[in-house]
Amino acid sequence: MNIKQQNRMDRGLGGNRKGAAAVEFAICVPILFLVTWGCVEMTRYNLVKNVANQSAFEAARIGVRPGATAQEVEDEARDQMKFVCDDCDVVVTPSVITSNTDFITVEIQVDIRDQGLLIAQYFDSPILEAAFTIRRDNVATY
Repeated sequence: MNIKQQNRMDRGLGGNRKGAAAVEFAICVPILFLVTWGCVEMTRYNLVKNVANQSAFEAARIGVRPGATAQEVEDEARDQMKFVCDDCDVVVTPSVITSNTDFITVEIQVDIRDQGLLIAQYFDSPILEAAFTIRRDNVATY
């Protein structure tokens, strides 16, 4: 063996490494795929959670206006959530808003199994809940 061949062997450029890249690829790609898929799933879950929180906030703000009804608050929450889910539960407390109502609470419940999240089967509770309570200024209507 001459010096040129010995240097190639020392650097790993020759010898029996023909299948090493294929084996490394076969081991690394499934792991990389699972990590990427998990990141996408958790991002989707976080998106649904943030939209539900924002929807509860926006709907509660509608209820603060003088003369607002619970149905308007519920409609606003459903309108805000329409891009994320078609069938989510919205509860407005109190069910009848009067001029003496001090607080309005909007609760939104989303079944994340309906959102295409495969990772949802590993959660203890597949129901995502968002709620927002706002104090109402008791101002007489004009």
